Amino acid sequence: MTITLPTFSFELFQDRAFLALLTIIAVCVIDLMRMALTRTPADPRPVLEQLCDLLLAPVMTRLNKKERSDRARAIRGGIVTLVALVCIVGADLFVHPLIAGFGYSAVFQALVLMGSVTALGWLVPLKALAAILADPKAPRPYIVMARASYSNLVPLDDAGMIRHAVGAALRAVIFRLMAPLFLFIIGGVPAVLAYIICLVIAMRAGADAGPAPFATLAVCVVGVCVAL
Repeated sequence: MTITLPTFSFELFQDRAFLALLTIIAVCVIDLMRMALTRTPADPRPVLEQLCDLLLAPVMTRLNKKERSDRARAIRGGIVTLVALVCIVGADLFVHPLIAGFGYSAVFQALVLMGSVTALGWLVPLKALAAILADPKAPRPYIVMARASYSNLVPLDDAGMIRHAVGAALRAVIFRLMAPLFLFIIGGVPAVLAYIICLVIAMRAGADAGPAPFATLAVCVVGVCVAL
């Protein structure tokens, strides 16, 4: 009698849903390790979101000036959004086939998705809130929460801080976990990269004060992605 053991097939990695599942497990382990080592990460945003914010922040600061009219800011914001989308999606369409030619397409997709999501990012604002309520003079929790939400926390009292932290935790689940995973499953890497770009523009230009004219196009794209 011959017993044939099932063989592992790398074709499973072509299934985006399976790849997303493996990626989120890896991200959970990484987030747990970061929290175990640093207690509260200095910047709870995903790596790609941090990188896009670093590149786009100087451009947005220069073009999104309050003295300009809403129409002018909306036009400039639309142009910046379109150029950024063309650049990042075009880079993926150029780089991805080259990497796939060496047989590492699944690895590339997993790395991009890992850099686009945070599994336990919702916990960071809540931990920062607990630290703020315990010691209001500690600067680090304020910095962490401000980075997570792109907001100015100075005018908030304790009640406002609690509302802000809960809202930031909910946004982390929706914007930085569920939406990127779903977009990856239905649209692959280009959809995730386009979403991250629009999310950064929408969050930085609008923050909690409401969507600024500069982020009109980006807010529309993010709204459609979340609605899906």
